[in-house]
Amino acid sequence: MVLISGHLTNWFMEGDRLDSVKPNCSISSRAAESPNPAEFDDRYWIQALLPVGEGRVIGLGSQEFMGKRHKGVCDGPGAQSPCWYSSIVTVSADAKDLDFSLLPKAERLVASSSKPFDPKVKMTGFFTTSNIVRDGQYLYFVGWTAGEAKPGPNGNCLFRSTVAEAARGEWKVLSEGQFTRPPQAYRGDDATTHCDNIGAGRQGKPPFGRFRSIVRLKSHDLWLATYNTGLPNPGVFYTTSKDLVNWSEPKMLADFKPFWQSKGACQDYFEYPSFIDPASDSDIFDTAGDAFYVYFTRLNWTNCKRGMDRDIVRFPVRVVSG
Repeated sequence: MVLISGHLTNWFMEGDRLDSVKPNCSISSRAAESPNPAEFDDRYWIQALLPVGEGRVIGLGSQEFMGKRHKGVCDGPGAQSPCWYSSIVTVSADAKDLDFSLLPKAERLVASSSKPFDPKVKMTGFFTTSNIVRDGQYLYFVGWTAGEAKPGPNGNCLFRSTVAEAARGEWKVLSEGQFTRPPQAYRGDDATTHCDNIGAGRQGKPPFGRFRSIVRLKSHDLWLATYNTGLPNPGVFYTTSKDLVNWSEPKMLADFKPFWQSKGACQDYFEYPSFIDPASDSDIFDTAGDAFYVYFTRLNWTNCKRGMDRDIVRFPVRVVSG
């Protein structure tokens, strides 16, 4: 079993069971912190894993180019710090050592803003991914887009691929009801410039937060997703779907308010919810029974020192019909 808690240095935990995994400090991977946004090689956080055969594992990473970290990038007239230009990239590793590296430059980019980096834009692009799930011959994940030069309104976009295509970094995104090549700056003009905001049929409702985790509830023939969000109704929520496109009205799972809307309160915070069933019959844990866990990263900030004192914790969840 391998469990990852994302960081700009991507460390893994391994073990025979999910309740006994331990950090493997000999394994880590990180990007080159390139000052060139067209490289898509600044910093990445691995957020989804998938075996693709022949002893290879790929990962989807949230690649963050932040101009304020690079001298002079956000200092010119009209520049909008932090000049945050985020994208989704593919990394690959041998399954035996999990030493990940980015795919070659021509293949690594999955999705970005449709426009090249502009220091006058404060933030734009794709910022997070869910885990990868299987449905028949296809793979899916949900990516969150936002910002001033964004591909469509803030919200969740649905991506689709096959194992062979995903191994090459190739995904399509749902745009105007069809799966097509996603927004990709610096890669030509044959890609779409936007994507559909899944769940958009919920007219007049606030947008969903960024989907962190999706599982298939096998006995109910439903997809279940979770996310945490801030105002106007902060907390951790869940929603269900038959088709990964249309999602039910969300319901609160836990009254955990995010740290970024805490007004500096000194307390523990629970972020990045993920549904995982240790008894899942899937090698990527994208299925669940009626009893499983929701995992969180707990930020231990009761002493007001907002550092890297963090733990992975889990709470039991049970599905009740009716």
